[in-house]
Amino acid sequence: MSDSYDPAAVQRFAELLWRPGDVREVRILDLPRKATASGYFDDPARLAAAVAPYDGKGNMFLTYNPVDPALMAREQGDRIAEWAKLTTSDPDIVSRRWLYVDVDADRPSGVSGTDAELAAALDVARKVTGHLHDAGWGWAMALMSGNGHALVYPVDLPNDEESTRLVKGVLRHLQLFDTDKAHVDQSVFNPARISPLVGTLKVRVAPSRGGRIDGRSWCSSPRGSIPWRRISSDGWCRPGSLRRTTSSTPAPTPRRPPAGSG
Repeated sequence: MSDSYDPAAVQRFAELLWRPGDVREVRILDLPRKATASGYFDDPARLAAAVAPYDGKGNMFLTYNPVDPALMAREQGDRIAEWAKLTTSDPDIVSRRWLYVDVDADRPSGVSGTDAELAAALDVARKVTGHLHDAGWGWAMALMSGNGHALVYPVDLPNDEESTRLVKGVLRHLQLFDTDKAHVDQSVFNPARISPLVGTLKVRVAPSRGGRIDGRSWCSSPRGSIPWRRISSDGWCRPGSLRRTTSSTPAPTPRRPPAGSG
C-alpha cells in the first residue's frame, strides 16, 4: 500500500456510485508478472479495505455501472483474487447509471502525461462540460483520469442496443471539441467499461524507477472534483437530453489521433 492511500476517500467515491443492492467489480491491471486481479463487492467500505494492499502496485479500475449480483458467487466474490479467470462483460451489466466522457491528451502510448498535455486535455474537458451545460445537461463529476480528464454524468438507461447507440452518438458529437493536442475517447461506450478507481495511485511504469523523464512523472493519482453528496434524480441526464445533443449538429468527421496515443 502506498503512503498516500486513503481508504475513506476511495469509499466516499464508491458510495457516490452505489445504490442499495448494487454490486461492482474492481479490476487491477499492470501488476507484477502481468497478473489481472479482480473482486466483486456489494459494500463500498469492504471494497476500499480490500484494494489497500494493491495501491501503487497496479492500476485500479471499477465498473461504474452495476453488475448482476449473481457474480458475487464467482471466486473473487467479496475479495480480490489474482489471476482471475472471469471478469465482467457487457451482458453482465444491470443498467447504465453513468455516462463516461474521457478526454485524453495525444501522447506516446505507455507514458504519463506532461503538465502541458494535461492542461490541453483539461481545456477540451472544460469546453465539453460548458457545451453540455448549455444543452441542458445536469450535474457531472469532474475527474483526473491519471493522464487526462474525465466527465462522469449520471443517467438512468437500460443496458440495451438503443442505449449503446445513444452513448456512441454523444461521444461522436463531442468530437467537435477535439484539438491537435487532446481528444474525446470514442472507445468508452460499452456498458462494462472499467474506469479509474478515484483515490488510488495510477502507475504507468515500474514504481521502483521513480522520478521524471522529459517532464513526465512515472506515477500520477486520479483526483477529481467529487461532491460530498449524491446528486438527486432531478439532476440525472434524461434520454431526451442525450438525443437532442446528438441531433443538434451534423456528426463531425472523426479525427485520427497520432499513432500510439491513448
